Amino acid sequence: TYPTQQSLTGRIEMSGVVVATELATLRAKTAGVLMRLHVQEGSEVRKGQILAEIDISDLKSRTDEKEAALLAAKTSFNFAQSQHKANADLSAQGFISQNALVSSNVNLSSAEAQFKAAESAAVAHRKLLSDAVLTAPIDGIISKRHALVGEKLSMEQEVLSLVNPGRLEFKTMVDSSAAQFLRTGQSISIQLEGQAQPVAGQIQRIGPGNDAGARA
Repeated sequence: TYPTQQSLTGRIEMSGVVVATELATLRAKTAGVLMRLHVQEGSEVRKGQILAEIDISDLKSRTDEKEAALLAAKTSFNFAQSQHKANADLSAQGFISQNALVSSNVNLSSAEAQFKAAESAAVAHRKLLSDAVLTAPIDGIISKRHALVGEKLSMEQEVLSLVNPGRLEFKTMVDSSAAQFLRTGQSISIQLEGQAQPVAGQIQRIGPGNDAGARA
């Protein structure tokens, strides 16, 4: 027999970690006492589901004050508008001076500015009230609880961690000599611990970075 030229079938072995591609950490967007926690670690949740509520009784009273101030500012602005329209008509008929009309316009501008400021303050407080309710941004499972009911939360304090196990990625470092044989779209076989049969996967991304110490 004579030797024949054939392509070599290479096998590249690598180890890595399996991670979820969808993760979320819910943080307190307003300070207050954690009043209710509707889920525990391991609870399955749906996007938009209410997970926790923060007691914001003090904020509610301040929001009511802002709403009352907005109503008063709106009433003043409407009155200033009607007054200025009446003064403009009187000025056109020569019953009031031009200076009086200018003064009326200044009062209208001032009332409008106060109305817009009150409206902005009311909107900001409404946003704070809505932030007191924490909802799930994605479907998934509660992986960790960072706070307890009755705990006083500060702004941006972590409350819950959420993970979606429905889509997973296998991440690994590859030896630099073997990386040249890998291409996006290639099929690979992944053997998971505790599972007899390997899982079929596909290379989606190849990062260009390298680790000089590991030559990977």
